[in-house]
Amino acid sequence: MAEIRSITPADARLLLEKNTANRALNKSAVHRYAMAMLRGEWRVGNDALCFGKDGLLLNGQHRLNAVLLSETTQQFLVRHDVEQDDLKAMDQGNKRVGADIATLLGHGMTRAQAKALRLLGTEWSFTATMSTPSVDELIALDEEWGPYLGNAMKLLVSNKRNLGIPVAAAAETLRWQELNGRQSMVADFFSIMWENTPATDRATDSRHADFIPCQFHKYTNELARAGKQLRTFNQYKLVITGLHAYICQHKLTSAKSLDIPGMAIPAVNPFRG
Repeated sequence: MAEIRSITPADARLLLEKNTANRALNKSAVHRYAMAMLRGEWRVGNDALCFGKDGLLLNGQHRLNAVLLSETTQQFLVRHDVEQDDLKAMDQGNKRVGADIATLLGHGMTRAQAKALRLLGTEWSFTATMSTPSVDELIALDEEWGPYLGNAMKLLVSNKRNLGIPVAAAAETLRWQELNGRQSMVADFFSIMWENTPATDRATDSRHADFIPCQFHKYTNELARAGKQLRTFNQYKLVITGLHAYICQHKLTSAKSLDIPGMAIPAVNPFRG
């Protein structure tokens, strides 16, 4: 039998005493839920706090820990006397992410767009991990960046890689220059970075602007051969730095000036100042 119940921090603490057989706690998820609670965005939803016939907590430890962390009182759907057979179906569904929920609310959004928006909405000071915006924040980001993302996807569609980092980086550039005639340079940067199409002398001449994306091509291939990959937001910051240098036609005096993987990442996003 299920009921809707208000859970205080004191209630959460008592209920968590019965949390003896759950998976390891994901602190990032707890923090994300707690921030939503503090913003007043938490809703009851249809995913219940579940307890077995012996009183043990079977589902909901992250939400209860978030109540403790946020020091707020929240309403939850609660189920008692959950049968063992019910456990076999727990968490087996295809989980909706922010883009799916935004679409349900009438704000059409793909998961690829949401990933690009997460990059655009993450503070430059973050070292590796992208922020996880709430659905409302995701929609606000889309309202701010949507036109630039749309143009970026059209610009990169011929490369068939119009997802994530390239789209977000291209959108940054297009907003920065307000479509002032250098759009083709954005497409060229990624074309060179992916395909290394220029003549060999451009790939080795550090005074030529194409040297920058050529070095990115070389570096990403080296990472691929070594089976390595940078964390997503670090990749993004590196690409933004190189793309800005390319668009501004910076000339490098030597290969060490680019210094991949120790490329000098600026303290602030060069497209935003």
